[in-house]
Amino acid sequence: MKYDYINNSISFEDNGNIYNCHSYIPQSDFDEDNYGLLFLASPYFVAESDYYEVNLYRGKRKNRVGWIIPINLLCNTDIDYLSDLDDYLLKYADISLRKLLTFCIKKKLLNDLDFEITDILPDSVIIFIYNQDSLSLSEIDHVIPSLYDNGFYTFDDPLSANFGDLYSSQLKNREIKEAKSNGSLRKINLRLIHEKYHHLLFFKHLYSYILPNNTNPFFRYISLYQVIEILMSFAFDDIYFSVISSYNTGTCTKNELRERLQESTKEKELINRIYDNVSQTDPYYNDFIEAVKSLFVLMGKDSSKLNSFQDYMYTLRNMIIHEMRNLLEYSEEMTAIAECYEKLIFILLQDCKLDKNDKKGLFVLDKDYSWKINKRKMREVYNDI
Repeated sequence: MKYDYINNSISFEDNGNIYNCHSYIPQSDFDEDNYGLLFLASPYFVAESDYYEVNLYRGKRKNRVGWIIPINLLCNTDIDYLSDLDDYLLKYADISLRKLLTFCIKKKLLNDLDFEITDILPDSVIIFIYNQDSLSLSEIDHVIPSLYDNGFYTFDDPLSANFGDLYSSQLKNREIKEAKSNGSLRKINLRLIHEKYHHLLFFKHLYSYILPNNTNPFFRYISLYQVIEILMSFAFDDIYFSVISSYNTGTCTKNELRERLQESTKEKELINRIYDNVSQTDPYYNDFIEAVKSLFVLMGKDSSKLNSFQDYMYTLRNMIIHEMRNLLEYSEEMTAIAECYEKLIFILLQDCKLDKNDKKGLFVLDKDYSWKINKRKMREVYNDI
């Protein structure tokens, strides 16, 4: 689409009609094809001044990948205000507006010949515009949890989004207000979930649909716990192949093999395996334990045998599943716990390195068959993985 900048408007032709989108954003030399756009909303960032440069961490390396821009900024007509903004922000604002116009054309949303972009799209929309050389389209789903953790919710279609009913975390609200007031919130820093989990579609669903649109703390906790359930299946594979390998090399006996395989089916064993190499130094771990302890005190439940974060997390999960009738009157306490828990699940998705072991398989050599048949069966197992 060819866009012309004339008299503080972006002019273009569609189906024989000439349209003019009012804009005081200066024209940039950015190529629209080099940039991606993601629709966001937030219950925490609602001002026109809530625009932020976005960095992406890959390990310890940090690169600027784009900007988060409220759609209202694209309609600002104060030339003096706009001239004081960062040059790169203005360039990204311009490419955002052009990509929004292209979106509106493709969706056949144009009616009036003269308009502002907020005449078509809700003024609650926030734009994440990113350079695809720094963050590829194939990776964008894997920063959605990090966007959520920063206070931004993603949408595929802004016209069908219910912006008024988005979940607002009291914990996140306090953190963002404090960061704004002390000046520490200057840029948005994103992280990809660990590459071992890029194939799992549930995480996008969790952070794009479930968490932003549900307020029930019991449902939120159990939904977050699904991450643990997924990783438990990886933990079982990890233990299983480790034990089999030990037996094959003669470092464990047949009795030890049987005992360790029996142990590997226990949920507590699997949960501990998930957290084997995960640091628990973040203060949220202790905050979670203390909050659950306080809840159990209110309920008159003995927690003296619980010693770790894993113990408290698992015990609370079991209570929600089996005794939720006794928890209903503690909805306020559960809300605070679930909000802390979502921070810890996000941290886990960065730190846990358990794999689904899809490159390993089990072959049993059977002397009742010929070497040729055993060789064929081994090849079949190899080909399967």
